[in-house]
Amino acid sequence: MRQLLRIFLLFIIALISGLVINELHPRGISWRLLFIPLFSQSSSEKHEYTVTSVDSAFVLWQRKEIFLVDIRSESDYLFDHIPGAVHISLKELKAGRLLKIAQPSEREKLLIYDGEGNMGNLNLAARILSNQDFPEIYLLFGGYMAWIQRGYPIEGGDM
Repeated sequence: MRQLLRIFLLFIIALISGLVINELHPRGISWRLLFIPLFSQSSSEKHEYTVTSVDSAFVLWQRKEIFLVDIRSESDYLFDHIPGAVHISLKELKAGRLLKIAQPSEREKLLIYDGEGNMGNLNLAARILSNQDFPEIYLLFGGYMAWIQRGYPIEGGDM
């Protein structure tokens, strides 16, 4: 019984330590993002967000079927980005400083990407942008880093 109590105490200490480290770490998981569903559950929302691979995104990009939104920092965007992407930082989206970003064509899809494919950030951006009347919203798995690693085109150097 005593050993079981020790194991339980060690478990509690490890759990609390992990939670504290997660909160203090700059890349820790934000608690509020854990409770945002990947798929919209409200019947009034008409969008589902599709997680797509970088290869599928590249095909859509080549066919000019997607409108690209880069939610990285402005300095990262100015340094380099996927050709044709517009920049809207996640900070601006959260603050509600969003005007109509584009008039989507009937076949144009929205692809949102960040630096490394942080699904919490991408999902949050998709929920905010879902009122822009795009027929489909895609989230780039692996983010901009995956795009670069595949050797796909980039543009930039505007800093």
